[in-house]
Amino acid sequence: MPKVGAQALTERERSALYGMCRHPTLNDRELGLSMGMRTSTVTAIRHRLVQRRLVRKVRVPMPQRLGKEIFFVGYGSFSRPGSRAHREVLGSAAESLGPVFLFAEGGANGFFMGAAKNYTETKKCIDGFAHSIHGHDLAAQPWTYVIFPFQVSKVLNFFDMSHVVARLLGVRGADEVAVPQLSYEECGSVPLSQKARDILAGLSMWPEESDIFTAEQVGASRQAVSRLRKRFEDGGVLKTLYLPDLKALGGELMALSHVGFNPRCVLRDRREGVRMLLRESPHVFVISGSFECVMLHAFRDYQEYEAARNKLYSFYRSHEFLQGEPRTVLFSSENPRYLKYFDFAGML
Repeated sequence: MPKVGAQALTERERSALYGMCRHPTLNDRELGLSMGMRTSTVTAIRHRLVQRRLVRKVRVPMPQRLGKEIFFVGYGSFSRPGSRAHREVLGSAAESLGPVFLFAEGGANGFFMGAAKNYTETKKCIDGFAHSIHGHDLAAQPWTYVIFPFQVSKVLNFFDMSHVVARLLGVRGADEVAVPQLSYEECGSVPLSQKARDILAGLSMWPEESDIFTAEQVGASRQAVSRLRKRFEDGGVLKTLYLPDLKALGGELMALSHVGFNPRCVLRDRREGVRMLLRESPHVFVISGSFECVMLHAFRDYQEYEAARNKLYSFYRSHEFLQGEPRTVLFSSENPRYLKYFDFAGML
């Protein structure tokens, strides 16, 4: 898709796109009231943005509420990117990664994210993937895998891209990013009947369709789908997101970073560092344990990435937060390939 950037969108379109990402559960009337627009204006803009594929709606079944204990990330580089063997083997490997919901590659680099029931399931997934790529000599060097038990980890941003949209499009009046409580929380698994699981799977599979459509697909009544959808949303089981096309909006570079921390500085001791990270860098995903974190950022270009990296890590070093050198893999947004894109079928 060609870039549109801030100049190709009206001020109202930029504000509406930001509002959709910042407040994804608001309907057109509610979003209009929050931004001082007519409902009909918001409806028309939302339709245009979706039709132009500048934004898409996804629904995420939150794994920590569904009995999943582990969040995990894998990242590394490939030895023969673009080759036929690479495409075939990687495609097959991705299909076998049931707990993985996001798998992306760009150039010679790749990463995936997933959630598993326990350590055993996590290890089976990682070992199977490692066997596939190393068995076919597709890895330039061993990949790195990072495991975050939900009970002792904090998800600081789960693909809320409103902050990035505001930066890329110069949205005026954007909310300041709040710094959450840094204490770990009890997850609390929600027991679901098979029918409820079927409806949850349908809602995540067809996020842009109506409750009537979902009901027909899963063999339930519209009332049951609507009732459970609201219960899922209110109970933190289902999260709605609007994901913009960052490339079209001018984001040329993605960066996945893995940072190790000084064992003397647990997460709550790094509050000022978390504040800087959340308010001054274009993050789209952040998860942290006491001694390591993984972050995904979207930048306009390499210069913005370099400036943000230097500022953040200089602050961390001055406060003796870091242990070792942070590791980053970069991806151009020009030709990303998603082998899985918010695909939760294997998780449910």
